[in-house]
Amino acid sequence: MSSPTPDAKTALFVPCLTGAVFARDADAQRKLLALSGYPGSDTLAAFCCGQPAATAGDAAGSATMGRAFAAFAAAYDAVFVASATCCAHLRQADSGGDRVRYAPEVWVERIKARSEQAEIPIYLHRPCHDVWDETQFRDYERWVAETANVRVIARPCRDPCCGFGGVFSTLFDRTAEAMMAHRVGAIAEAGAAVVVSAEPGCLSHFAAHAGGLRVVPLATFLVSRGIA
Repeated sequence: MSSPTPDAKTALFVPCLTGAVFARDADAQRKLLALSGYPGSDTLAAFCCGQPAATAGDAAGSATMGRAFAAFAAAYDAVFVASATCCAHLRQADSGGDRVRYAPEVWVERIKARSEQAEIPIYLHRPCHDVWDETQFRDYERWVAETANVRVIARPCRDPCCGFGGVFSTLFDRTAEAMMAHRVGAIAEAGAAVVVSAEPGCLSHFAAHAGGLRVVPLATFLVSRGIA
């Protein structure tokens, strides 16, 4: 899906977990959107995409949130979403239709800046319910490496899930904690000191069990590396 035209009326959707755990990342997202040619995007009034309710089995509640999102989105040509699972859920539920744009897709297409900071190793986390297929994620991975001047370590464990899983980490907290402890240990042993992702749900789970690892949302990390 191509990026919106520069004259498009745009908004930024700030997912509930971004607002609750990584509130400053919304400002970093705006800086990257401005660098991409979309300064002054409004903040979409919707609070939640409905994905947490869906994973909890509340289909009716999720549908209600989806309709609210679609109603707010209807006022815009494009709504940028910097959460992989939120964007995937919105597209699957057809909440907002073609207006819903995964913000990192736009950044990959439009941002050509390169960090001049020294190279560092990072773990770039991919959520289980990603909006991208394998080929798209690998292209994104290469873009992050080139843009931020980082070495992206390979996933050091077979299990792709961090243990968050929406309400899974609440209902099965000990299992989720064990899954994260295994992952954090493997990441640290592989040499990465920073965990980066465009998925605030997974990152909130990482942050709660990170030990000595830094946990940083993608937009905040790129800005900290001198991009925008």
